[in-house]
Amino acid sequence: MEPQVVKKKVRVHSLEPHDEELALVINYVKEVTVQHPDGQMEVQETPGSKGIVLGDLTPHDDPETVAAEIIQSSKLLHPSMIEDIGAIIVHLQERLLEEDSAGMEDYDRMAQMALHDQEQAEIADSIQAQQMAMLQQQIDSTLESLDSYIEMLYEDNVQEKVKGTYMILQLARNADNLETLIQDERLFSRLVGTLKESAKQSLDLSINIMYIFLCFSSFSEFHQMIVEHEVGSLTFKVLDYELKRFVAFQKELDSVKSADAETAKKEAKKTKLKIQLQDKLIHAALYFLLNLAEDISIEKKMRKKGIVGMMVQLIEKRSSEVALAALTFLKKLSIFKENKEEMKAAGIVEKSAKFFESSADALVLVTMRLFLNLSFDADMRQEMVSNAVPILRPKSQRLF
Repeated sequence: MEPQVVKKKVRVHSLEPHDEELALVINYVKEVTVQHPDGQMEVQETPGSKGIVLGDLTPHDDPETVAAEIIQSSKLLHPSMIEDIGAIIVHLQERLLEEDSAGMEDYDRMAQMALHDQEQAEIADSIQAQQMAMLQQQIDSTLESLDSYIEMLYEDNVQEKVKGTYMILQLARNADNLETLIQDERLFSRLVGTLKESAKQSLDLSINIMYIFLCFSSFSEFHQMIVEHEVGSLTFKVLDYELKRFVAFQKELDSVKSADAETAKKEAKKTKLKIQLQDKLIHAALYFLLNLAEDISIEKKMRKKGIVGMMVQLIEKRSSEVALAALTFLKKLSIFKENKEEMKAAGIVEKSAKFFESSADALVLVTMRLFLNLSFDADMRQEMVSNAVPILRPKSQRLF
């Protein structure tokens, strides 16, 4: 009697940049559990690797956006890996700059122009400007200085808080530092307190803190600490506030239309820049919640807080990055009947069908997967036909 295969599983072992190609290498282990005739179980492991070529990558692409698209294109990858993949993207972008000296000169020139351009001066306190200034001053975060960074969070000056959270974020982006950071009893409490107290004063501050929480949420062993500090509930409040603030931003854009041409253009730019920063905050918050939702009991609590309706709202009039995160969440939620009923009531089919026309393959792919789950409902299946939903296949990433 031959051994019987009981279970097959593919586990990602590590991620790394390719030594020569502009590509991400996924190292994995294929685990096959077999049962022998005598009843004994055996796990057979076979290592393997797969590469995703990023031929269209440029030094100016947003690493997190590229990382999200890669995750959507591969069944081996999980949203919790977005930080690690983003770090590899940054490495590959740096390699591009090193290989092309002319490109480096253009990149430096663009950075200088950005710092001195009048429009950028208007948002000199934006997170992008912070990061560029920090890099140019060669300020490196160190674990030895953690106490001083936390002290900055107690300052009355919001910009000091922004600087402190930025330095902590640089530490949190390195997964090796997370265990040390979590051992500081003040850190989590102070970050939560700062977000509660000052979130409405500064988008930059909220963005920094939310990305710190995102770093921790990428590892399930830190989820209990996150739950104990009620960061999930706080994130819902932040999202709810930002949705209301977005309505105010839209009214600002409408109101400036009556002003003279020069004033209208200037004010519209300011408001659009605020919306861009807001999208960055929402993007981080959504992936943070998505990581927590790995626990079904937490996902059910999110449903009671209105996560479905919130996600449907976020696919309208937002950036492609926010729409991608919201659709990814909706795809996960659509497994359960009660969530599908809520999506149907919110008009999800009509509101998301537009993404089939997107030039972003990741958006098309996640929409297709969402519609596949929704298609088991007869009413929504008929609605898909009524909306003339096309059957498309996005261009897949080239594999070597």
